[in-house]
Formats: sequence, structure tokens, C-alpha cells
Amino acid sequence: MSSGKRRNPLGLSLPPTVNENSESGDNTVEEPSNLVPLDEQLKKLGLTEPQKQRLNEWIQVKEAIQELTEDVLDNQGELGHGNGGVVHKVSHKNNGVVMARKLVHLEVKPSVRQQIVKELSVLHKCNSPYIVGFYGAFIDNNDISICMDS
Repeated sequence: MSSGKRRNPLGLSLPPTVNENSESGDNTVEEPSNLVPLDEQLKKLGLTEPQKQRLNEWIQVKEAIQELTEDVLDNQGELGHGNGGVVHKVSHKNNGVVMARKLVHLEVKPSVRQQIVKELSVLHKCNSPYIVGFYGAFIDNNDISICMDS
């Protein structure tokens, strides 16, 4: 019996963007190689000057963060929890940027974990004033940490 949902009828896929460190098993979302000239992107969005300025500032902070790992984050307390995991307020030890880190425990096959990280890499490339800012994600053991603008 059909559920009425068509899953990817055109067979579309994303290019692989997950960096694998086979020695430690760590996976991180790939840093964008280039953020298409920002002025061109901003013109297409039709943003106000304050929106453009805030987005520019946020992108500069995002670029300064580099790679995220457990070692560079300082836990400042729990913000909330639910069925999907727990959210902590954390700060980046090198530059003091405060973010919300959602910690999700996953006991799934490595291929499923890789797919999750791959999908998060798409979010990492999105820079828009209309979505929550995404700093990056990483896997530590069976936990995925997703770091977002607070």
C-alpha cells in the first residue's frame, strides 16, 4: 500500500561534503571553500542596511570560528531538553562567541551518521537573515553536536 509520499522522485543528490578523519573516527562539517561574493548575494535578497550589516558581522564571526570540537567549547549551562536531545549554552574558548549547542545522542550505523552530517553541511553553507545562524557540527563518539546562533 502506498503512503502517498514520493521520496526523491527525480533521484537528486548532494555532493559529498563530509570530512573524514579515518584514524580517530571524528567527522566535521566541511568549511565552505568560498562564500560567493557577499555583496552579490545580499543584492538578490533585497535586505535593509541594518540586515546587511548584521549578516556581514555574523559571517565574519562564523569565519573566525574555524573547526568546532568539544575541546574549544566551554559549557555555560543547560538551556533546555526534550526528546531530541539537550541544548547547552556554550562559548568558544578562543574568541568568546556564545552559541547554543544541541547535543543529540545517536546509536545508528555510521552511514546514517554520515548522512546526517552531510545534510548539516548544507545548512553550514546557508547564510540568510531569515534562518537561524549555524556555526557547525561535529560528532564525538555517538553524540552529534549542532552549534547554532543563540
